[in-house]
Amino acid sequence: MGTEERKLPKTIFLARAAIALLAFAAAFPQDAIDRVAPENANETRLNRLQPPSQVMDIIGAAPGMTIAEIGAGRGRYVVHLADRVGPTGKIYAEDIDEAALHHCAVRCRRSGFDNVETILGGFTDPKLPATTLDLIFVISSYHHFNDPVALMKNARPALKPTGRLAIAEWVRVPGGRGEGTTPETMKSQIEEAGFVLERIDKSLEDNRLYIYLFRPRASDGSPVLKGPSLGQTLPGMTPELFADVLRVHYDLHSFVEANRRLNGFSSSKEALPVAGQALAFVVNCAGLVFDLRENGGGFPEMIQFLSSCFFPGGTKLVTLVDRAGNIANDLRTLDQIPGVRFRESWPVCILTSRETASAAERFVEIFKKSGRAKIIGENTKGATHPAREIDIHRLFVVSIPFLRAGETENVEGKGIVPDIPTGAKQALEQAVDFIKKRPA
Repeated sequence: MGTEERKLPKTIFLARAAIALLAFAAAFPQDAIDRVAPENANETRLNRLQPPSQVMDIIGAAPGMTIAEIGAGRGRYVVHLADRVGPTGKIYAEDIDEAALHHCAVRCRRSGFDNVETILGGFTDPKLPATTLDLIFVISSYHHFNDPVALMKNARPALKPTGRLAIAEWVRVPGGRGEGTTPETMKSQIEEAGFVLERIDKSLEDNRLYIYLFRPRASDGSPVLKGPSLGQTLPGMTPELFADVLRVHYDLHSFVEANRRLNGFSSSKEALPVAGQALAFVVNCAGLVFDLRENGGGFPEMIQFLSSCFFPGGTKLVTLVDRAGNIANDLRTLDQIPGVRFRESWPVCILTSRETASAAERFVEIFKKSGRAKIIGENTKGATHPAREIDIHRLFVVSIPFLRAGETENVEGKGIVPDIPTGAKQALEQAVDFIKKRPA
C-alpha cells in the first residue's frame, strides 16, 4: 500500500486419512516473469530489498492456498502471490485506498491472473471473509496502520483453524528514525490482538527487514492442540476426535513433529498443489516424518518434486538405465520449486516396512545415501526396478523390470536396511523420539 493510507486522519502430525500426494505437473506459465514484472523503479528497489520468492518461501506460500494481503496497494506483491498459489489458489487483495485497489485489479487482469479478488477494507476492519484463509500477509505496511491491534483482531476470524499470520516489516531501532516497527512493539501489539508469536525470520536482516510468523491464540477454553503450526481452538472438537484427521505429538515445550503417510506416488496432475500445501503446512514444525510403511511405489515425478524441497537445485538423484545400459532417465532436483526448500539441518525421518517398494524404495535410497534423513523401521521389499505389465494371455499379465539404477547398489531382492531397525508398528514412536532428542 502507499505510505499514507492507514495513517490518514480518517484513521511431528500424522494424516490419518492417507494423503495422496498425487503427482508433479508444471503449474507456472512460460511468461510468469513478465506477469510479475515491477511497474516502476520503486517497485524494482523494493523487490530487491524484499525478494518475493525468498519471502514467499519463508511465509510458506504454496500452490492451492488462499491468502489475503492486507495493505495490498497497487498489487506489487499480489501478482507474485497469485503466481505462487496458481489457478487452484486464491488471493484477496485488501486496502482502504479505492484507487489503488482499482489499479491492482486492472494489473491482475492484464497479467492474466483470474484468482485475485479485491476488498475495500476499513481502517480497523479489513472485511475479510470468515474462516477462509490459510494465511494473512502484510508487507512493509504495518507501520502505516492507524490502529494495528484493532485491525489484526478483526482480521483473525478470517483464518482457517490452521491458518497463520505473517508480517514482513521494516525494523526500527528503538529511539532511531525512519519507517518501521521495533520487534518489541510488534510482538506486544499482535499478542494483544489475539495471536502468539511462533518465530522471527531474520534472513533479510541486512535489508532491515524482519518476517514475523504468528498463530491465533485460543481464547474460549476449548481443547487446544499446540505447536509451531497449530494453536487455535477447535470448537466442539476433542483432541481424541481430532486425531482421526491429524495426530499431533507434543510435549511441555509444544514440540510438534509432522508426519505424512504416503501410500503411493501416483501421477495425477493435481499433485503439485497438494504436495505444496502439505509441505507449507509443516514448514514451521520441529521435524518431518514421511510414512512409507504402506507405500508400494508410483512415479518418479513426485520423487523429484519432494526431493527438490530438501536438496539444492540440480542435485543428482538417480540415473536409470535400460537393459542395454543406455541412460533412460537422469533424475535431478528442480532448480525452481513453487514452495519451500527446507534447511539442511531440519530433521527428517522416513518410516519403512516390508511393504515399502518400488518408487518408495528409490525415495528411501536417495535420502539414506545422502544422509538427509534417518530411515526407521523394517527392511524394504527389494523391488526397486521399474516394471511394465505385458499381456501373455487374455487372463494373465506378467510384470517385467525394464530399468535399473545405474550408479547405486542393486538392492533388488534384498531391500534397503534402515538406519534404526525396529518393527513397523514401533517406527513412528522411534521417529518421534529421535526428532525430540535432536538439539534445537
